[in-house]
Amino acid sequence: MIVLVSKDLFFVPVFKSAARKLHQEVMLVSHVEDEKLERIDPTDVVAVVVDLSAISADGLDEAAHHLGEICPGAVRAAFGSHVHTGRLSLARSAGFEPVLTRGQIDNRLPRLMQEWVQSRA
Repeated sequence: MIVLVSKDLFFVPVFKSAARKLHQEVMLVSHVEDEKLERIDPTDVVAVVVDLSAISADGLDEAAHHLGEICPGAVRAAFGSHVHTGRLSLARSAGFEPVLTRGQIDNRLPRLMQEWVQSRA
């Protein structure tokens, strides 16, 4: 399973399509405190991908910590607008890795997902 934290409904079909090709279920949540996250089996989660527009900049450290507790073995990736370099840097500092621009994740998503799935195999 790959968790997507995002409010961008235009990105969801692209994300789900890439995951489906790898036989991965996608859980969509709009924020990191969503109670659905509390009910998942952490061993099922390959990655948590966070759209930085869904989290306030001052909440990135707390979000990374919270996601690390809920899904300790999962990749914690983040993406955001290329013009928000400060927010991208804050995400890296908070422990998200990889941190990508929107264009980078659009171009690399299938390959990244494949790497995440293979790393858990």
